[in-house]
Amino acid sequence: MMLKQLQFRPSGLKSNVEDESMGKKVKIVGFSAVMLGVAGWYQMFFGNAVYRAGQLQAEALGGKKTFNKYWTKHDIQEQDVRKHIGCKYKTQ
Repeated sequence: MMLKQLQFRPSGLKSNVEDESMGKKVKIVGFSAVMLGVAGWYQMFFGNAVYRAGQLQAEALGGKKTFNKYWTKHDIQEQDVRKHIGCKYKTQ
């Protein structure tokens, strides 16, 4: 019964849309506009975060800023091992 209501041909789509009330059409358009705004905001936020991370990385590679070092006992760079031989690294 439900599958008969789903029409994918142009004539079936037209008949389904003509039977909808104006209130439902406004709700659909409004929901679409809200979702467009939310998706645009998320895209802008993520794009700005990636851009800012790239700026900070470029400054750190250029020597203007220092990299933050986060240590684990399994992730140690070789030159730092030479500096800190004998030190014990805390595990979290």
